[in-house]
Amino acid sequence: MNIVKKAFLFTLTLLWSFSSFAQKEEHVFGQITQNEVGMSFYEKDEEAGAVVLFDQGKSSFIRSEYNSSAYIISFTRVRRIKIFDKSEYGRAQVEIPYYTDGYGKTEKVFNIEAASYNYEDGVLQKSELDPDNVFSEKTNDYWSKKKFAIPNVKEGSIIEYKYELNTPFRFNLPDWEFQSTIPTIYSEYEVRMIPFYEYVYLLQGIGRFDYQESYIDNMDRRFGNIDFQDYVHQYVLKDVQAFKDESYISSIGDYIVKMDFQMSKFHSQTGATTEIITTWPELNKSLLKHDKFGKYITGCKKIVEKNLVGVLDMEDKNPMQKSRVLIEYLKNNFSWNEKTGKYASQKPKEVFAKKSGNTAELNLLLVTLLQAQGLEAIPVLISTRDHGKIDANYPFEHFFNNVVVLIKFEKGYLLVDGSDPLTPYNYLPSNCLNGKGLLVEKESESWVSLSDNSRSLINEKLKLKISTDEETIQGEFIQESLGYGSRTKRNVYKDETGKIIADYASRGFSNIEEVKSINFENTLLPYVIGFKANYPVEIFGDIISIAPFLSFPMSENGLRQEERKYPVDMVYKKNRGYSSYIEIPEGYMVSSLPEKYNLNNELIKIEYEAKVEGTNVVVVGAIEYKKSVYATSEYSDLKSHFSKIVKLFNEQIILKRN
Repeated sequence: MNIVKKAFLFTLTLLWSFSSFAQKEEHVFGQITQNEVGMSFYEKDEEAGAVVLFDQGKSSFIRSEYNSSAYIISFTRVRRIKIFDKSEYGRAQVEIPYYTDGYGKTEKVFNIEAASYNYEDGVLQKSELDPDNVFSEKTNDYWSKKKFAIPNVKEGSIIEYKYELNTPFRFNLPDWEFQSTIPTIYSEYEVRMIPFYEYVYLLQGIGRFDYQESYIDNMDRRFGNIDFQDYVHQYVLKDVQAFKDESYISSIGDYIVKMDFQMSKFHSQTGATTEIITTWPELNKSLLKHDKFGKYITGCKKIVEKNLVGVLDMEDKNPMQKSRVLIEYLKNNFSWNEKTGKYASQKPKEVFAKKSGNTAELNLLLVTLLQAQGLEAIPVLISTRDHGKIDANYPFEHFFNNVVVLIKFEKGYLLVDGSDPLTPYNYLPSNCLNGKGLLVEKESESWVSLSDNSRSLINEKLKLKISTDEETIQGEFIQESLGYGSRTKRNVYKDETGKIIADYASRGFSNIEEVKSINFENTLLPYVIGFKANYPVEIFGDIISIAPFLSFPMSENGLRQEERKYPVDMVYKKNRGYSSYIEIPEGYMVSSLPEKYNLNNELIKIEYEAKVEGTNVVVVGAIEYKKSVYATSEYSDLKSHFSKIVKLFNEQIILKRN
């Protein structure tokens, strides 16, 4: 797959019609064909559990019902899917996101229709969605979604749905994704432009379409005293393969085939032209004047000066020590409401009163706290990993969805976040490690890499005793984690015994008891978990077979593709350590041990050794992933190393009765 993004501009000088090869197809909602009913697999991907039969979208400009002098965008979508396997029943759970700007403007989703079709007793049975079973759910301050479940889905079902979305936000024409995690037979997007707006689009993943046509509609329209026609652009891709390899990537949206639109110019009725595509310095300037960004910082300064200056002891502290005190103060006294945003949704006094806020509110407040102590702190706009990477060639505000903070020192800088209490003060949350961020400074364009050289450290220590009578392992277990690894563990367990027990029980452990943990509150120290438990062991007559690290190492290679055209993103560097002390049961001897193994190159370091020490088998292993992101050229070697790790760290030790 070609992941290079290409930019194209819709111009107003379109005087010709252009068509590429191939043919455009017609599909009608509700008209199911015999070929679709009889399809039992997709012949171009026989392992696919489902296939998109067709997916059609259309965007056009219509007059607003609330303001006849303004245009809004009407977007319609029709999608039909064939389900082959029950593993894909989730395709019937549909979510349609829509946006609200916080100032009263909102997108609207309506005219939802959906149905499933099943061929039963020689008759095609249709099960329609009850409109009362469509629900709205708020995702965050700006996003909500319509949710519904298409009824009566079975293996062999055809499901389809359609809806309309009206949006007053003309700056972002609805985007279109031609590819998904299942194959798509036919995907079409039609955009009907009017001569008052020009757009640029970024094309990702391909160099050309199977069918493309642009022409002028012959139907006259009128706005004020201007007569005009729509400029129609149609794009079709056929037989789009599934995006199958979702392992070790930032976001699927960074790699799938799609079109992303942004307004470039506005032409008024008077003939004046306004350039919409701005520059990064101009975007920064507008952000610093924004009510929910720059003016929010100003409001925070007044409250900080009144309530907090002089409250914290900063005497004899250097800049780094001051930074730590202020970051930890914020995390200990304000709570994150688990909402991500690049804008504040509350006023500063409301955040101070509630002692709670979204990521923008807390991090912009942190900027103020740092600056009040004489530190140079700058807000940084970023895109989280699930939101996709930023293309610095195009100054589009919608690329961003979050804010962090850069603190400049005499030598170097520190990227920090004031929202996540489980992340050490000098780390960014792992979901923020995504490409680069834009420093929001007046009339300036500066970028900072969001990659982090800090490591995730996890050590597993096992002390095992085999009960041949009960065919079980009785063990003592200690896990030590530090850095990003400890953040993950702290978040999963919340330092609650019940959650620790539930997690290990799901991995095959039983009779879990004497659970203990250390250093949950201090994120700079290793988070330590200990417990005793039983684990099954394989005994075949006089033979005992045991994997020395039980279920702790990875058991399968997540790199499955023969080749890969995008990087392997590990998020951060990782170190994994394992040590196991296995008491040899009385009457048994070691029959087979894995061979010692050592590998150390620019990609990875692997160490493994198993040996007998007295009445114990001692097995020690370590893995060091030396990069947070591996290039496509390194994929084949890395995949081979992964396979070696899976085989080696799960290899059985064989004990035999004397």
